[in-house]
Amino acid sequence: MNYFNWELEDWVILDNHIHIMINAPEDSTTLSQSVNNFHRFTANWLSKHNIKKVQDKYFHNYWDTCITFEKSYFSRLHYIWYNPVKHGYVGSPKK
Repeated sequence: MNYFNWELEDWVILDNHIHIMINAPEDSTTLSQSVNNFHRFTANWLSKHNIKKVQDKYFHNYWDTCITFEKSYFSRLHYIWYNPVKHGYVGSPKK
């Protein structure tokens, strides 16, 4: 993401989806290119390591949200931290 000056803040990788929190650069029009590069790089790595695809793809979609309020920011951050707990992967977000 840094190639286009997007700054990765927080992330979580689960067995069937990921969540990332990134900070936009001044020119935020590069988001789709950044996500496309991330998907391509990751799919190449997964293929090289013989990781199974789902329905012949690694990535099926993505959507973004521009957070403009502090309360929304902390709500999304909380969601990222607690998603692995919700799915039973870990007992606490610290894990």
